[in-house]
Amino acid sequence: MLSHKVNTDLYVNTSEIAFWENSLEYYGLIVSFSLIGKFFISMQIVTVNMITAELFPTASRGVTIGLCSTVGKMGGILAPIMSAMVS
Repeated sequence: MLSHKVNTDLYVNTSEIAFWENSLEYYGLIVSFSLIGKFFISMQIVTVNMITAELFPTASRGVTIGLCSTVGKMGGILAPIMSAMVS
């Protein structure tokens, strides 16, 4: 999917700007690019949920989307914990 690659690249590039120059002179620019990146990531999640809802049959759609959402949120919770355990 091209949109996934573009959105992820945009988010990574805005994150690099945030770490690249950490001075008060560029604070507004850093915040603006970070919010734009976060917006595109949010739109990507919405798009994936809409496509997923169309792919699965009606009988299993709710359970499947709920299961995928739960596993994704658990990964989001466990990722910082695992990162802290490694370092």
